[in-house]
Amino acid sequence: MISARFIKRSLIYTVAGALPMASAIILLPFYIKFLSVELYGVLSLYLALTLICQILITFTFDTSIYIKFQELRHDPVGLRKYLSSVYAWMLVAGVILVSVSAAIGPIIFSKWVKLEGSHFFPYGFLSVATAVFQSMFKVHTSLLQAKEEPTKFFWSNLLSFSLIAVLTVAGLSWAPNSLFGPIGGRFLAVALSGTWALSGIIKNYGWHVHWGSLRSTRSFNVSSLIYQVQQWVINYLDRPILFLLVSLQTLGIYDFAFKCLLLIDLIMVGLHNSFYPRVIQTVMAQESKHTSVEVNRYYHGLIAVTMLLVTGAILVFPILGYTGIIRQGYEGAFAIIPYLAVTYLLKSVRYYFNFPYGALQYAQPLPGYYLFVTAVKFLLIFLLVPQWGIPGLVGAALTSSLLELLLLKHGLRSRFEFQFNAGKILIAPVFMAAVILANEVLFTQKWLAHLINMGVAISILLWLYRHEIRFLKWAKS
Repeated sequence: MISARFIKRSLIYTVAGALPMASAIILLPFYIKFLSVELYGVLSLYLALTLICQILITFTFDTSIYIKFQELRHDPVGLRKYLSSVYAWMLVAGVILVSVSAAIGPIIFSKWVKLEGSHFFPYGFLSVATAVFQSMFKVHTSLLQAKEEPTKFFWSNLLSFSLIAVLTVAGLSWAPNSLFGPIGGRFLAVALSGTWALSGIIKNYGWHVHWGSLRSTRSFNVSSLIYQVQQWVINYLDRPILFLLVSLQTLGIYDFAFKCLLLIDLIMVGLHNSFYPRVIQTVMAQESKHTSVEVNRYYHGLIAVTMLLVTGAILVFPILGYTGIIRQGYEGAFAIIPYLAVTYLLKSVRYYFNFPYGALQYAQPLPGYYLFVTAVKFLLIFLLVPQWGIPGLVGAALTSSLLELLLLKHGLRSRFEFQFNAGKILIAPVFMAAVILANEVLFTQKWLAHLINMGVAISILLWLYRHEIRFLKWAKS
């Protein structure tokens, strides 16, 4: 039964969790106003650099902290040691990474992209430094979620969002057609929010570094780190690869289309994070690990919302191409949005088959799985993109995503039992993806194809959830 309190908390986590990354969406009109398509393409490379550095510095403590907090919530001394040690680790890792990048970054960049603003200093260096502070803030927000403090979570994310938005727009206005605004402004913003997060940890928990307290999750963190790096390779390495295979203009158009759809990803992440602590608690309390009706309902909702978001985005975003507000050169993005949008349908399913690995702290097989998935994806990219362009890239992504789902489910066969409604978890999103792709090929009137997509999605959901809709009752508490 869904309670009003749970809906309220879920809404707070969903909205607030999306705010820091939502700046990428809010800032899109300013990017396309002040940056050329080519320079925007270069910006996408720098942002990908920041993200991989953040993954390395965070060392997946933003994930393991959920489980560790549950273990130490009644041991304040152990919790203080653990949190202090986590932040000490990130500080040391950040200093090392910044120093190494300063030494070898100029050599790598001199042989990579030759365009105004593409040198390692200052923007490459600032991108790496940004990752240090961003990591501190990310772990802090994960801690707030683990503690189930939605109000603090909301205001801290609103602070970060506001700083990034205001400082970036100010920088773009002061230095148009330059990377000073998006990179320099973001660095200053996350430096402030990251420092605030670190000072909050020191104030509330003290500074008691004890490296041994990190040992209990070391195996999980290492395996998860490899997994997250592979996820970055799957989701972001396509930018530099596209740069090698296509023009910077095409890269800029692709990343712009990707950013238009980022709102779907942000809502998915925020919604999942809102119920993930409860999923962890449910699974950890079980003697025999398996899915339950309650857990399945969370993921049913996530997949259903994603289906509506995907078809809605495909319908709405191309309309902007006819308004004249899009700077010349960027309008080509709307033709590829339907192809990119279908990948989010499989991403929503991945959450379901992936959560037991975190709940069981069983990340050991993930590196092997994703090494295989990554190899398949990029083999297909090099085979398909030169001939088919962006649709070939999407084909490679969909093929690798289906392979990923099969491996994730297969890897838990002896540790975790999945009991689920195949229609709601698998058949509906896969069928919806097939409908969207088929309509893009068959219909010359794209607006009609997009309307049909939305109608099909609504019809599927009304039929699948006909009993739930009929008997839905809202609890008062």
